[in-house]
Amino acid sequence: MRKNFTLIELLVVIAIIAILASLLLPALNKARESAKMSRCLNNTKQLGMVLQLYSDDFSSWLPYPINRYGYSGRIYPYNWLNCLWLNNYIPAKNRDLTMHNTNPAVVGCDKVWQVLACPNSDGYNDTNTFMQGWSNGNPAYTSADYGLNYFAGYPDTSGNVEQTLIRLKEPSRKIVAAESNGCVFSSNGWASGSAFSLMYRHQRQGNLLMGDGGARSLMYKNSDIIFLKEGL
Repeated sequence: MRKNFTLIELLVVIAIIAILASLLLPALNKARESAKMSRCLNNTKQLGMVLQLYSDDFSSWLPYPINRYGYSGRIYPYNWLNCLWLNNYIPAKNRDLTMHNTNPAVVGCDKVWQVLACPNSDGYNDTNTFMQGWSNGNPAYTSADYGLNYFAGYPDTSGNVEQTLIRLKEPSRKIVAAESNGCVFSSNGWASGSAFSLMYRHQRQGNLLMGDGGARSLMYKNSDIIFLKEGL
């Protein structure tokens, strides 16, 4: 004869399921975050390969992080990302279609390259300051979640900076590119929400591209500003 569950037995089963779920969910969330961090690190590696190809073709020079006349005027192509796109090293110069939606007449904004998007960021429009990416309007019309080290070279009288990879000393310790909220980064002010900063979007860890082409993850510490300002 079939016996029906009593109310107490049903509550016990529900309690057991709730306990199991509370034990499993943190592990699942951790695994999901680990997968996102791996994707972001892979994006960083792919950017490194592109920069290496550019450097090989231009006598070891990296693209200008920024290109301007004086410290205020912008000269086309203005930043490193637009430079790579104009020279056909990357298929698109935006992480999403936001730039195209606001500037539909601009050539080259109607395509996206997912490598430019960190899985934990919604780009420049992210409402979380600690996850934001960046975008540049006229004349570059670009957007991404990664930037180049502003200290990656020697500024000329107009504020432009440039560098060759073969000139690096201890390249494995020199940051070339990283997760950033600016097309260039010049500070380690992530914790205070500073602009043009390295970003640590993965449980206080950020992904970096080093001068030797290797990619690594770095835990946020205030002392890392010394590591950054060694630049190139």
